[in-house]
Amino acid sequence: KIFGTKGSLMIGESGELWVAKMGAKDWEKIEIELGDPPPNTSIGGWSRGFMKFAEEIVKALKEGRTTVNHAATFQDGLKIQRVLDAARESDSTGKMIKI
Repeated sequence: KIFGTKGSLMIGESGELWVAKMGAKDWEKIEIELGDPPPNTSIGGWSRGFMKFAEEIVKALKEGRTTVNHAATFQDGLKIQRVLDAARESDSTGKMIKI
C-alpha cells in the first residue's frame, strides 16, 4: 500500500491495482494488464511485476540503453537510503533527524 495526500494505492494478492481517493469509503479497482506470471511461481503482484520489469530490462539492453523508462535511478536509491538511515537513527536516539 502507498499512502499520499490525495489518496492511496494498493496492489492486491494477484497483482490487481486498487485506488482510494482521499475521503473515499471504499477501494476502487483499476483495470490494468496483469501479464503472465513467471513459470513455476505463485501468482501474485510481486511475480507479475518482476516479469514485467525483467522484460523492460531486456528491451533496454537490446537497445543499448543503460536506463529503464520510469524505473528508479541510482540517485533515487541514494535518496531512499538516506531516509532509511535517518529513520533508524531517529528510532535509536528518539530524536528527529533532518535530511
